[in-house]
Amino acid sequence: MLKAMPLNTLCVFCASRDGARPSYQQIAEELGRELARRKIALVYGGATAGLMGRVANAALAGNGRVVGVIPHVLVDKEVSTDGCTELHVVDTMHTRKALMARKSQTPFLSCPAATERSKKCSKSSPGRPSASIASRSAC
Repeated sequence: MLKAMPLNTLCVFCASRDGARPSYQQIAEELGRELARRKIALVYGGATAGLMGRVANAALAGNGRVVGVIPHVLVDKEVSTDGCTELHVVDTMHTRKALMARKSQTPFLSCPAATERSKKCSKSSPGRPSASIASRSAC
């Protein structure tokens, strides 16, 4: 019989914008709070902007562990989150995706605005499934 492994990290792909619906912002924040409450580390794109920033900031506010991965060319454009538990500045977007995959034990969780990006990420991480959240309950 297979034994379920505890979930320790979750890689979340969200948009660097707030999304078309205010509910996306609320749910992104709820996700961050829930990850912190359950002691699940967030692995994400490293920026303060948009939905990804909302997830990270909510997790940090709940004393959660947050691992950010951001290319150096985006550090100036998308101010990286100061309070990350770990912040990795990398050379390329490809390196970013690969490091995010290595830092996370789980499949990727993609929010609606990040669905196309997650398809590209799954190509860079063969054998690691990604999941999209339905837009009704997604960030």
